[in-house]
Amino acid sequence: MLKAKQVPGTTPNRMTKLEDEHYFIDDIVSIKNCQKSKMFVKEGKRIGPGSFGTVTQSYLSNNSIEWLGPYAIKRVVISPKAQSLELEILQNIKHPNLVTLEFFFESRCATKDGEYLYQKNFVMEYIPQTLSSEIREYFDNGSKVPTKHIKLYTFQILRGLLTLHSMNICHGDLKPTNILIIPSRGIAKICDFGSAQRLKDNGELKTYFCSRFYRAPELLLNLKDYSTQIDIWSLGCIIGEMIKGQPLFKGDNANSQLEEIAKLLGRLPKSSVDKSQQLQNTLHDQKFKKFMHWFPYMEFFDVEFLLKVLVYDTSERWDAKRLMAHEFFDALRHETYFLPRGSNMPVHLPELFNFSALEKRGLGQYYSSIVPPLD
Repeated sequence: MLKAKQVPGTTPNRMTKLEDEHYFIDDIVSIKNCQKSKMFVKEGKRIGPGSFGTVTQSYLSNNSIEWLGPYAIKRVVISPKAQSLELEILQNIKHPNLVTLEFFFESRCATKDGEYLYQKNFVMEYIPQTLSSEIREYFDNGSKVPTKHIKLYTFQILRGLLTLHSMNICHGDLKPTNILIIPSRGIAKICDFGSAQRLKDNGELKTYFCSRFYRAPELLLNLKDYSTQIDIWSLGCIIGEMIKGQPLFKGDNANSQLEEIAKLLGRLPKSSVDKSQQLQNTLHDQKFKKFMHWFPYMEFFDVEFLLKVLVYDTSERWDAKRLMAHEFFDALRHETYFLPRGSNMPVHLPELFNFSALEKRGLGQYYSSIVPPLD
């Protein structure tokens, strides 16, 4: 089980504002060595909101003269009613496709009525671009996200999910704005774990979370026996958005969101539906034709991949490891270059198959199908 690492003597800092707009923090904790130090913090432009906080571009310094950074600082108000796994995840899971935490500190600031707000501050690596902004860059210029880029980002998201799901943690708010990317290197990292949950057999699970356009049908139906497969549905919506340039399903509320989904998948199946093989084959053929109509430029195996992701029945929705072994990713296994947006020179693909021992255990029998074949 993950547990937030305790640093002896850590107490909320009063954020002392200096005349030149720097802040002084008494106890800021380094993730590398868990040591506390005193540092100046200089905040710049606001990058954007998180699930439960704001994110700003920031710099750190030991002397207010030489500055380290930039970093992204996410500041979250501590609430006893909303326990978050974010610090536990960022402290304990080191993964190439999850955003990296460098430092953290707690702080407090006075409100207008004389009370105090207590805050957690996550000092993370600074990656200014998101998958959402990359999609807009392509479609605003009259082009489409290249198929190889879609596969490259999708594989890395699945790799990050594999590690989270192996610990029975669901991200809970997977969407293009929560995928940080470095376009010049083809790197993708999942961020914003403010909605993450550890799924327990005996725990009360929330159902109203995850941005609506990416919310799985079981959440829209307010079912409480969902699994980490809600993230896989969200990923399917992200893939669709990379292909079409806009959210795949755009409902105004839960009911209209289900109506939008039904336009592609058909109505929610009744539990009493005959599950004979002949009927199942017929339904699959009908769904395949509808997917081909929605995504006319996709290849056969690419449509087959989406059919494994955007599925009502969670038992038929493939998990991360099975999806990573799909033919959809064969281009990444057999080729070593890709062409970044705006570049005329191909660059090497990022490391995709340097799996850790933990990942290899999670992949199990699928490992040999996922890694590139030996020459």
